[in-house]
Amino acid sequence: GGIEEGETPEQAVKREILEELEYTLKSPRHIDTETTERGDVKVIMYTFVEEYDGSPLILHEGQGYGWFTIDEALKLQTTPERRALLEKLRDKIFA
Repeated sequence: GGIEEGETPEQAVKREILEELEYTLKSPRHIDTETTERGDVKVIMYTFVEEYDGSPLILHEGQGYGWFTIDEALKLQTTPERRALLEKLRDKIFA
């Protein structure tokens, strides 16, 4: 999802997760910001982590979304940048 005008990245991730999964984030922790160029468009991706409390997820726009362990996420198709971030998380934060 995107950040709406006047929103902070944290407000945006809370809104997007609520809209797409009907899950309320309590204290998302910002761990990474990645900036890339896609043609003439600058894309900024913010990554947040939070411990999942086990509440059910109700998928709307987020069909195919879910909670994954780092090892499970590393098996998914993703960009090299996301893979490197997941490996960094596994090795430094969750080791």
